[in-house]
Amino acid sequence: MIQPSAPTDDTSPVESPPGGRKAYRVGTLTYTKAGLFALFGWILWGDFCLMLMESAAPAVLQVNLKEMGASNWLIGLVLVTIPGVLNMTVCPASSFWSDRFRSRWGRRMPFLFVATIPLTLFLVLIGFSRQIGAGLHGLMQSAGFSQTGITLTVVALLVFGFQLFNMVITSVYYYLFNDVVPVAFLGRFLALFRMVGVLAGAAFNWFILKYAVSHMTEVYLVAAGLYCSAFLLMCWRVKEGEYPPPPAHVDGGEGLISAIKTFFRESYSHKFYWIFYLANTSWALVFAVGAFSILQAESIGIDLEFYGKVVAVSGVVTAALMYPAGALADRIHPLKVLIASSVAVLAVQVLWLVFLFHDFSTPAARGLFIAISAVGMPATAVYMASEMPTYMRLLPKERYGQFCSANALVRSFGAMVGGMLLGTLLDRLAPLFANPDHVYRLVPVWAIIFCLAALFFLLRLFARWKAHGGRDGYVPPGFDDAGNFLPRNCPPRP
Repeated sequence: MIQPSAPTDDTSPVESPPGGRKAYRVGTLTYTKAGLFALFGWILWGDFCLMLMESAAPAVLQVNLKEMGASNWLIGLVLVTIPGVLNMTVCPASSFWSDRFRSRWGRRMPFLFVATIPLTLFLVLIGFSRQIGAGLHGLMQSAGFSQTGITLTVVALLVFGFQLFNMVITSVYYYLFNDVVPVAFLGRFLALFRMVGVLAGAAFNWFILKYAVSHMTEVYLVAAGLYCSAFLLMCWRVKEGEYPPPPAHVDGGEGLISAIKTFFRESYSHKFYWIFYLANTSWALVFAVGAFSILQAESIGIDLEFYGKVVAVSGVVTAALMYPAGALADRIHPLKVLIASSVAVLAVQVLWLVFLFHDFSTPAARGLFIAISAVGMPATAVYMASEMPTYMRLLPKERYGQFCSANALVRSFGAMVGGMLLGTLLDRLAPLFANPDHVYRLVPVWAIIFCLAALFFLLRLFARWKAHGGRDGYVPPGFDDAGNFLPRNCPPRP
């Protein structure tokens, strides 16, 4: 049960109302235990269907584009370039707008509801893209266009439409959690959220992927139906509270230019947030090594089948560890847990260097691969369980979407440049090895360098977090008590 009530301080989310039952508060929302359970259930069911849809769409499309005769550049355009461009344009716009949007249904739900219907429609149309291409070819046959060319054009246009609305949903959806989940439960909720995502991906790969070519239309119809029904139900059952009036633009104006100016001045004027962005960019550069993880495994004598099994088991075990890791983040503080996980991930990367100095026999290499992977599971679980709660505890709540998208712009740019730089370095260093494939054993060195960078920025962030109030009194810097933007680095609050 969710009831509006008087505003309360989110740092004190638990109290006992008349009647003796505990109430868990966030903003103007009050939950009983049953209400909190229902909230988690609706959001996590929506997440499961969203992750199932997001697993199906690119994977099935990738297989079918190749089967349709698409070139590699077209596959890259459809699956990488189009989402990347929309991520750097649609996400900041929808994030900024949803932060400042006010309606009787809240500030996030209208975006989720309005985007769900067209997204579902585009998903269904992608499922029928072969039939649409064949129909258009029959109408345009006299113009000399091939059926393959027409079908691939249809797919590209439909994917653009799908990704346009998907970017709105996948950005605004994550911001909803910070508005409706009590602070005291954020770590555990987000751990469950991550676990559900892993299970959805596993369910798709185990049960559905094998039908990607033979039953393409049916796969898209099932994914679209599950997603649409789950999200519409969630939009109906999950309620947002009341919000204060939206903050004014920095120049007091209105319109697109004023909004862009506000976005950049508020998001990038204060050193505290730059340290936050750089810490997350460093982490993105650590995870850039994932693009070479299979090649790294093969360079130490691990075949693809064995690698896949170990990674699959590691993913399931890591998911199981996330809930206790999330509870730990709630109890201590996610920023402190994130710093501890940085040290743990750094230690695991150092362990991988053993393969740089010695060639092991296949049984020994497999044993070490399993052992180091096992050591890395809790480190990964703790990192994943504390990352998003750290965002929610440090970034300004009223501008949460805006600051998340500002962070994503910096992080995405850094990852894009870093990925190309890592690939170039490996190409340049490969001739130094008797076996050029052994160059992939250097990948952990890159990860170690940026783990150290992430740890450096996180420690600086921790010091500034304490200066701005710490665990019990933290107030996001750069804004006064009324939420107005301060145009220069503000001194720490007493």
